[in-house]
Amino acid sequence: MICLRVIRSLGIGSLLAIFCLPSFGATKTLAIYNWEDYLAPEVIEAFNKAYQAEIKVIHYDSDEIKDQWLAQTGGVGIDVIVSSASTMDSYPKLGWLAPIDREKVPNIKHIENRWLDFNPGLKGYAVPYMWGSVGIVYRNDLIPEGISSWGQIFDPDSPWRSKLMLIDDSREVFGMALRSLNESINTTNLQAIEKAGKLLSSNAQLLRFGYLSLDENNRLDRGDVWV
Repeated sequence: MICLRVIRSLGIGSLLAIFCLPSFGATKTLAIYNWEDYLAPEVIEAFNKAYQAEIKVIHYDSDEIKDQWLAQTGGVGIDVIVSSASTMDSYPKLGWLAPIDREKVPNIKHIENRWLDFNPGLKGYAVPYMWGSVGIVYRNDLIPEGISSWGQIFDPDSPWRSKLMLIDDSREVFGMALRSLNESINTTNLQAIEKAGKLLSSNAQLLRFGYLSLDENNRLDRGDVWV
């Protein structure tokens, strides 16, 4: 039997928001730029039926890829984007976003002001959608001794080092390095930031990055990845 265990979340992780980008042309197709597996097929089916429209979902694998694509296209052809909060400060200034009319989003009344006002530069352009945290998942049938700290992730002598995969997100990985040094993921201390950068640089050749799919044949289940 495969056993999984999740430990040590990284703070509050990434806050996600829904954005409305400028619409181009009258169409019954709603184009959404989103992470994979974030929108259930039954939700898409229900929306299509209720509004006599079609949802077209375009997936991206990392914030870096998303920003590169937006820089190249300006968001043309996309109506809604789901994005990590840490990467979107510049979007309104770049003209990628259209203002959101909150009167047309009645359920916004259920969102606390601390989330609505989480970033003053995005007020009026974004609606908080969800937040979460990043943690460590490992196969405890293959690592019975367990993993108890972020420091073990960057230990070159860990016996499972060749079976380690980190999330392909620069902000999250840098946060892991900071936590392994007992620093806040949001620190502004330049010495701490420099130490975390050196830690990642020294491990660059030993680390691999990616994402785990949610299907039953993912790399963790197969044993290609243990952590």
